[in-house]
Amino acid sequence: MTRMARVARAYVPRLVLEIGAGVIIGPSVMNAVTPSAGLRHVADAAAAVLLFLVGMHVDTAAMRRVGRTSMKVALIGVAAPVVLGGVVGVLLDESARTSLFLGAALAATSIGITARVFRDAGRLDSVTARIVIGAAVIDDVLGLVLLVIVSALAGTNGVDAGVIGSSVLIVGSFFLGAAVARSPRAAGIEQTMSKIAPVVVPLFFIHIGIKADATKFVSPPVLGIATIVFVVAMGTKLLAGFGVSHAGTDRITVGLAMAPRGEVGLIFAATAVSAGAFDDRMYAAVLLAVLATTIVTPILLRRRLSGS
Repeated sequence: MTRMARVARAYVPRLVLEIGAGVIIGPSVMNAVTPSAGLRHVADAAAAVLLFLVGMHVDTAAMRRVGRTSMKVALIGVAAPVVLGGVVGVLLDESARTSLFLGAALAATSIGITARVFRDAGRLDSVTARIVIGAAVIDDVLGLVLLVIVSALAGTNGVDAGVIGSSVLIVGSFFLGAAVARSPRAAGIEQTMSKIAPVVVPLFFIHIGIKADATKFVSPPVLGIATIVFVVAMGTKLLAGFGVSHAGTDRITVGLAMAPRGEVGLIFAATAVSAGAFDDRMYAAVLLAVLATTIVTPILLRRRLSGS
């Protein structure tokens, strides 16, 4: 292993390297693989495997004990980005419809990314992880409802059934894993899934990189808007961390864990384009900001969890 590879493994979460691999093989660099419906289904299945294993390892009874805190974090984490993102749209002199979609695109948390960081850090059984994963599940549901509402207000023909199916599959896999964990065959099932996971789960993160066409990010106006959107995206989720009232729980860690948008943000941005709410400039800016939260947050969160 080269020195550079050792440094990468030490300081960069594996999922970030997987996203980078997706960027390289995708339209941004090699153009060897392009986004498709089939690839999305594979990514959904990979996310389902990850959330199934997370569900098997999370103490759902303990999650219920922090349920009120998770709900508070989730509500702040949805409301703050919607409001402030919408304000940014207005200040940028965008239409009401564009501003609405901009706020909505920043609302939901990617539970797959959040769960992966805690799992890789061996911290799934911590109170912080329970609060965050509970809040991320609620965020996912609220995000889907918000997407339907915003699409209706924008006068679109509705939300792609595939989007709804993806959300149901991912959230459902978490609860299925939690249910299986209480069965007599849990140990055997976990052993089998743990063998599959290292091969399958990276496909979810590689797919994020493939979908992010970095060639659209080089324009100065795009970079300027993306920077503003990124600051709002990070700041509003950090604000959500202050919904935590449990003694000994680090609010910054909770906020950071809620910050990655991942596939969820990309879905909102794509829906906004289909609705005619985002032009090429705004779409590229939101895409860049979403990708930045997806890459930067796991690095900061890993360091926070390790105490460095």
